Amino acid sequence: VAMVCLLAEQLLTARERSLCTSWLSRGFECIISRSKTDKVSSQCAGAPGGLFYDTDWGGLPSRVGYNATWHSEPVLHCMLADFGNSCYNDHHYHFGYFVVTAAILAKLKPEWKNNTDFVDFVDGLIRDTSNPSSHDPYFPRFRSFDWFDLHSWSRGLAPNPEGKDEESTSEELNLHFGIHLWGKETGRKSLQQLGATMLAMATTTVQEFFLMTEGNPHHPADYARNRAPGMLLQNKAHYATYFGKKFEYIHGIQMLPLSPALMLARSPKFNKLEWSEILCNLPLALTDRWTSVLLTGNLAMFDSSAALERLQKMHPKSMDDGLTKAYALYWASVQPAS
Repeated sequence: VAMVCLLAEQLLTARERSLCTSWLSRGFECIISRSKTDKVSSQCAGAPGGLFYDTDWGGLPSRVGYNATWHSEPVLHCMLADFGNSCYNDHHYHFGYFVVTAAILAKLKPEWKNNTDFVDFVDGLIRDTSNPSSHDPYFPRFRSFDWFDLHSWSRGLAPNPEGKDEESTSEELNLHFGIHLWGKETGRKSLQQLGATMLAMATTTVQEFFLMTEGNPHHPADYARNRAPGMLLQNKAHYATYFGKKFEYIHGIQMLPLSPALMLARSPKFNKLEWSEILCNLPLALTDRWTSVLLTGNLAMFDSSAALERLQKMHPKSMDDGLTKAYALYWASVQPAS
């Protein structure tokens, strides 16, 4: 929705722009309210369950699932509820969506920068995942980002003999991009530079270890021909995802969400290789939501005309949950010629 609001700023009337930003405003009002109390307005039905400050680990896990002593298997519930967010899994994936959206809302409605609850909430998401300060007594430094490996790790509190893992590099890049934007919109140059630095480093790492071109020096040649590693753990690589082994999942998870940060990591050369060797052989049914992801996150980035032709035939309800047809068509139409 936030990206559509940016389009509305350029293409639609003031009334339509106001309607779009009201959706963003209401979204933040609801999640902030749910983070404070269980009693929320009926207008917030369906909103995320909210976060709370956890004094044990110094972070902001989801209220859904954490410390669920009422559950027959509370530890398992914590690891699974809200995609494991309650046990600190994937915070650097989940929170990026909020940070980018917050920066867009601050741009479109600058008065929100004076809303203390809003600013503190977004700052909290950044402190939870990417806190740079050794003097912050409430959050650890860089919970997610590894300054040795130069990318983030998932898994949170859940132990795994194979170590932590990274599955959706594009969602990580989205967080770094969001931190950069948030710093810019709130006038904090140090935060802007932090986001830009992590984005630059993670982008290079993604190109080296995750988007595997010919002659990749880090993986065996047979494995590199997969072009995407699936899950890269500290002790192994596994050509799959946690939610399935379909090629659409393995490759598509490296394309979500469609943000400018994606264009830094995915070169036309890599996209052509991935498409010609793997993706073009998939069914790519126009009723499959993953088709919209693969068309925008790959094909459009080196052959926008072909992607536009296919996207125009898709019904809006067949698009991925986080992608509107309007934004998909815009994305494909503005890609630079390769």
